[in-house]
Formats: sequence, C-alpha cells, structure tokens
Amino acid sequence: PPTWVQQTPDLKTRAYTVQVGMWTGQIPETEVVWFRHPDPASPYGRGTGIVQALGDELEIDEYAAKMLKTRFYSGARADFTISPKLREGEDPISPEEVKRLKEGWLQDHEGFAKASRPYFSSLPIEVNVVSQTFAELQMLELRRQERDTILQVYGGLPPEWMGIIENSNRATIDSADYLAMKQVVVPRLEFQRSVLQQQLVPQFDPRLVLDYENPVAEDRAYHLEVMRSMPEVVTVNEWRAQAGLPEMDDDTGDNHILRLGIEIKPTLEESEEPDYAGEAVIGGGRVPAPNPPGGDVPSPSQLGVR
Repeated sequence: PPTWVQQTPDLKTRAYTVQVGMWTGQIPETEVVWFRHPDPASPYGRGTGIVQALGDELEIDEYAAKMLKTRFYSGARADFTISPKLREGEDPISPEEVKRLKEGWLQDHEGFAKASRPYFSSLPIEVNVVSQTFAELQMLELRRQERDTILQVYGGLPPEWMGIIENSNRATIDSADYLAMKQVVVPRLEFQRSVLQQQLVPQFDPRLVLDYENPVAEDRAYHLEVMRSMPEVVTVNEWRAQAGLPEMDDDTGDNHILRLGIEIKPTLEESEEPDYAGEAVIGGGRVPAPNPPGGDVPSPSQLGVR
C-alpha cells in the first residue's frame, strides 16, 4: 500500500523505505512493482492519485457528516426558550421561581407520552421557538452534490453501482454494468496490464504478452436485432444459443430457417467456370448467349452483356 512507503528510490538509495507499524526497513526496487500515476506538476516525482484530486470534496463531505452527528449527539442548542413576560417597572423573577417554573414544565411535558399537554401558569409566559432545520442549512443538497462530483471524477461511475436509483429505470440499470466495465474497469485493467507487462513479464520471458479477459458483456440486444434483420443466415443452433438453450444433438441444428420467397444459393467455387449460356440482357432486351463449342467461355464484355 502507498501509505506504507516512506521513501521511493533515488540516485543514492535504490530501494524503497517501508514502514509497517513499528517495523521500518528497505526493500530493493527490483522486488517492488510500482503502479504509478505521474503528477503533471511533478512528472519525475512520486506521482498522484485520484483521491488527491478529490481532497476538498471528501473533506467537505466528512465535515458535513460530523456536523450532522454533532447535531444529533449533543446539539448544544435549545429548541425553544421560555421566559415570563414582565410589565414595565417589574423586577425579574427570582432564581427559585425560575427553577420552580422549569421543574413544573418538565414534569408536565417531558417525554413523548406527555406531548401536546396544555400548560397552565399564573404568570404570563412567552415561548420563543429556535428553528434551524437541515433544509435551511442545505445539508442534504450539499452532500448530494459532493457525492455526484466524486462519482464523476472516478471515471463516470454509474450511480446504479452505488445503489443510487432515484432517476433509474430498467434500461439504465441494465446499462450500468456495461458502462462501468467499459469506462471504469477496462481502463484500470489496461493500466495494470501495461505496468506488469513492462516490469514483471520480462523477468520470465520477453516474448510473453500479458492479457486479461474483457469484462464488458456483449450487447445481446444488438445481436438479436441483427439476427432478426436477416434470420435466414443464422442456423437453428445459433438461435438456440442466443436464447440460452443447448445445441441439438442431430444435424437439424445446422439447418437454416428460410422465410417464404427466400433462397440461399451456394458460393461459386474457384474451380468452377462461370456459365454465360442462357439469356443475356443486351441493350434492354434478352437474347440467347450460348457458349461456343470447343472455345473459351466469352466474358460478359465480349458478349456485350451488362
């Protein structure tokens, strides 16, 4: 992991300085495969990562989550204030009276079972509600914006992959795997393949070529549309394979299903000579064009055939 590497090789020390817990040591550079993303600002430096480009967005989302946690955990804010109304010239009530008013209020209204109870007092009381909702802070909109930015920077990761299906339907959900594999997984696989091809494969055999299985699934809807456009060129077994069925044991599976009025003609072999005998279209009319006995077969241009 990059967090273990304290120092990369330089001109003096051709080794990686690694620290794992309380252990610190050096590993020769020949024993480490470095998956490095160059930093445009320092191309010969250690490199950079995608998370470094998202440093501010990740911190904003983290601090917003901490603020929401603090809001529920401690609050440090009263939902309302209660104060007796004083007439002009009257002295404030004593601390003992404030305490007695507080105890009476909590005794009659604290707890969900005592909600909506009326409160009776011999003193005129003023209640001021202190409102500060999440909607006013736009906390949800802020976190949603940071989430979308992080997904976009990570290579256009489909939101369905992260369980975000607010604006999704069956078509977008089915396309999510295709887009994620093509736009996110394959570029990262190709990056790892190129690094291993350059640094690891030559140690075994320079003639070897490292490859990976393409995770992008075939577009079955496209193949089905092509097969529907000309079904007579597809065998019965190929239709069964498209439907996920096993091949037929007999030779019936190699047959073609022809539509009415459709005929499939075999391709002319190279050893066969074309026969121009029969009718030929010349000047808009049909005239017989027999092959001359004992001679070469004339070409269409010699017969004036178009």
